[in-house]
Amino acid sequence: MLHTLPRHCFPDYVDIVRKCPITSHGKTDKKALESLFLHRNRPDKRSVIDTFTTLICQYFGFDLNQLSKIQKNTFFEIGGNSILAVQLLNEFRDEFGGECPPDLVTALFEKDLKACFDSARLVTLAPSRKRPQTPKTDTNCVLKKSKNEVALTIAWKHNLEACVDSSPLVFHHKSRALVAVGSFSHIFAVLDTCTGEKVAKFVLPDVVEGQPCLSPCGNFLHVGCFDGKMYCLDFTSNEVKWSYATAERIKCKPALCRESTAIVFGSYDKQVHCVAILDGSPVWTTLVSESIVSAPLVQNSKIYIATICGTCLCLSETTGTVLWTYKSPSPIFGAPCTLSESILWPNVHGNIISLSTEGHKNWNCECQGHLYSSLVRYKNSAIFGCHDRNLYALRVEDGVPKTEVIAGLGDILTTPCICEDRVVVAGNSGHLFVVDLEGGLMGRLRLPGQIFSSVVTLEGKMFVGCRDNNLYCVMTNKT
Repeated sequence: MLHTLPRHCFPDYVDIVRKCPITSHGKTDKKALESLFLHRNRPDKRSVIDTFTTLICQYFGFDLNQLSKIQKNTFFEIGGNSILAVQLLNEFRDEFGGECPPDLVTALFEKDLKACFDSARLVTLAPSRKRPQTPKTDTNCVLKKSKNEVALTIAWKHNLEACVDSSPLVFHHKSRALVAVGSFSHIFAVLDTCTGEKVAKFVLPDVVEGQPCLSPCGNFLHVGCFDGKMYCLDFTSNEVKWSYATAERIKCKPALCRESTAIVFGSYDKQVHCVAILDGSPVWTTLVSESIVSAPLVQNSKIYIATICGTCLCLSETTGTVLWTYKSPSPIFGAPCTLSESILWPNVHGNIISLSTEGHKNWNCECQGHLYSSLVRYKNSAIFGCHDRNLYALRVEDGVPKTEVIAGLGDILTTPCICEDRVVVAGNSGHLFVVDLEGGLMGRLRLPGQIFSSVVTLEGKMFVGCRDNNLYCVMTNKT
């Protein structure tokens, strides 16, 4: 466009509308587009509720006059997901230069749109004159090469018939190495890692987006489903051993607890559940009043878990009693990790918060972008991917946190995987990266679709889900 237009016609900025509003005849509604533009670009003359409703229309292609028809629906029922919700809240915050109130965050994730609109009407924020600048994705950015380059090749792929956003689990069963993963098609598959051959296939009642957990005996997989149930799957006989029902969908990965006799996990029903692995009977249930997608961390008879509204909790492994809470200013999707005898929690606004095991704040480290990645412990560091398209290592020296960029990969990154002396990570645009710990690029491969799954590795192979409906097995070979 800049090569075509005369200089005096260059736009000051470009607004991106995710879906164009259409008329009842299926054509672009130009009046609705004009209304969206006028509302969006006059922040000094519009209210907070106007801003919020305009963003809803912009994200989903509604006319402002249609909002009354969708008020009883939730954000997710009109096509939203957790990432879109955070992006919308961040854009809303950037428009007004202030933090989103907790009531609005809670309403967006847990209530219908009418509750969201009611919360927005009560908000008073000063408009921000500065428009947010989004860094550009540059997956062709120049990276320094590693001395130990590897070639990445696709060994096999398996079609699960819908998007595979779930992170796979790799494990050994008897003499075979297996990989298990779920998809939006409701299919949950267990495959041979060498050949991609199907070992077991389950068709569950709804979407499977969470990562599974392997039972101590190695014969069962526990995985949550959007129908609100936690399933125990016997992949040796292709049978459902038991299911445990919660009141809402489950995206949280379960973790073994109580000396591996039970699993613990969170649900959108705002509760933490502890369930016996033998028969799925409830051990305890704790109401935390906010939905949970972050995987729990179990350590020293305590369970550390966070909510999508940003509350960090420590629970007794034995009884489920809440021992302490800490309120983060923004949602938490990534799992915590331990470092320097503290618990580190990543929130969406780019803060890594260090809390003692007693719930006292040690320090706060700010990153330059949003954080959806979990923190991965590697020796004396925590490795993570950031929305600013960089891969970071965080170290603590004399009680002071220090972050350094391992590599600028030019892509929004999922949770990394550490494999010996290298980091394997996926970018949302579809790239897989292998980087050494000095930041040298060892190898890169582009898959056909977007990636929101995290990479896992086993015996020189990488496994990752893709939005072209496939689970990929990628080989690494020395060049």
